[in-house]
Formats: sequence, structure tokens, C-alpha cells
Amino acid sequence: MQICTKHNCRLVNSAVIAKSEQTFTLCPAESFVIKQKPTIETDPLKITFAKYMTDVFNAPMDLKKDIPISAALYHGMRNTKYMKSTGKTRYTKQLAEDMKAYYTRLNLSSIASMYQIQRVLLGDRFDFSVVCQIVFYLTVNINDLTNPTLTAVQIEQEQNNHYMKDRTPIDWAVYDAETAPILEQVAKSIYNGSASETGRPERVSEKMIYRELELPKHRLEVMPKCRAIMERYNETYEENWARRIVWAYNKLKSKNEPFYWSDIRRLTGVKKKNIEAIIPYIRKHAKEETADAIIVLVK
Repeated sequence: MQICTKHNCRLVNSAVIAKSEQTFTLCPAESFVIKQKPTIETDPLKITFAKYMTDVFNAPMDLKKDIPISAALYHGMRNTKYMKSTGKTRYTKQLAEDMKAYYTRLNLSSIASMYQIQRVLLGDRFDFSVVCQIVFYLTVNINDLTNPTLTAVQIEQEQNNHYMKDRTPIDWAVYDAETAPILEQVAKSIYNGSASETGRPERVSEKMIYRELELPKHRLEVMPKCRAIMERYNETYEENWARRIVWAYNKLKSKNEPFYWSDIRRLTGVKKKNIEAIIPYIRKHAKEETADAIIVLVK
């Protein structure tokens, strides 16, 4: 969400790191928020979407009702061009393409992909943002989503459709080819630090890739193109720590102010006890003069 629904002002990023694994010190938000004149959002559709998400989040729910969200979405698609009148076929690709075009016009920062939409419609995932994007685009009433009144027969209809969809075989060669360029971009941004809020280079792990691309576990095992990309970015923890140290050193040096190992430690999270194993990689990723200066500093 990019808008404050109380004042309609646009939200901006601060320098406070949101991810806990990148935070090594306590950073009070009040100390990092830069004073600036707020920008008020005037696009009525953007404001409506932001308020819709807020209303969904705050809507009361009857937790005693055991109705899958996939069933609510299934019946929300009825009588739309994205489902046959029989209810046995859903045109997910067309829905994903239309949603992408729609939310691109809204400048949404993270638009649901076809894979994410499929997983939600099949009941495999429950991503709040993806669900809201689907129901808002389909103009589903909030109460029909958060407090659906579906009969056992209606729920069974969705389950039968769910079962049929699960039986549809996936062309892994095509999926691998389509996913490879996306994985390359994600892996590169993680490796060089552009994916990080601080710019710090990270180690490209399978766990991180599965999370970022929202892939089911072990899927990379049957995707050779993607596996080749993962192997290209593979590195030890020691090598990644070395790249972090080189990055931090260059970042601090560019400020033309005195700095110490504690400053590098704060930016990298690397402990001094591991330095002997890291030194060879520092020489690999830094010029000789820079590597020598770093080694003197850490020792």
C-alpha cells in the first residue's frame, strides 16, 4: 500500500531497514524520518484501492466458518469473462494479463504474477496483496470475501474444479524457460545488492529464491536452465562476507570521514573471528591496494 488512507498522502521509504536479518542495531524510526512536505494523492482510483485493502484488513471475520478463500474467489469469478458458464474452466492467463495492465496504470509496486494468481485460486497460497488485487479487479464485495455465505454444494463445486486443475500437467520445459530470465534478474539483484534496501550484496540461496519467486519446494530440481543460473551465483558464506566487507569499506571511504572496524561490522554483520577464512576472498574481489587497506583495518 502506497497511500495513507486517513490523510490520502503518499507514503515514502525511510532509511530504516525493514528486514530483521539486515538489522544489527536499534534504529528509532523518529531519528530517520526526513522532514518533508507531504504529497497528497489525487487519483481517485488509487485512493479507492488503498481504502479497499484497508477495509479488507479491518473487516470482521467469523472464524468458526470453515470456508476456503479459494471458494470465495471461485464464486467471485462466476459471471465474468474469466470463467466459462459451466464453472469448469477458468481463463487465468487472460485474468493475469488484464490485471497486469490494470495495476500498471495504478503504478502498483508489486503486481501479482500469473503463477501467484494460480496458487491463490487453487488454495495453495493466501498472499494478502494478491488476494486483494484479484477481488478488487473483479469488483467482489468485501463481505463476500471476508464473510462468505456459501453452501456446502457451492464449496464442493470449487473443490471439484480445484481437483481438475491440480491434475493438469505442467510443461516444465516451458515453465523453466519462462522463469529463467526472471530468476537471473532476481539473483543478480540479490548478488550485487540492488535488491537490498541498504545496497549490501547478499548470498544467493535457494531458500531466498524460492521465497522471492514464490516457487514450491524442490521445483528447481526439474528446471535445468534455472539450476544453471543458481550454480553460477553459488558461493560460500566466507566469499559473501568478503564481498560485504569490500562493499562496506568502499561505502565508508567515499564519505571521506574516519571509520573503524566497528563501522564495517555494523554494515556487514560479519564477525572478526571469521576474518582469516575471509581474507583470500577479499583479495579476489578487491584491488590489491584496497585489499591491503581492509586487512590492516580488520587486524
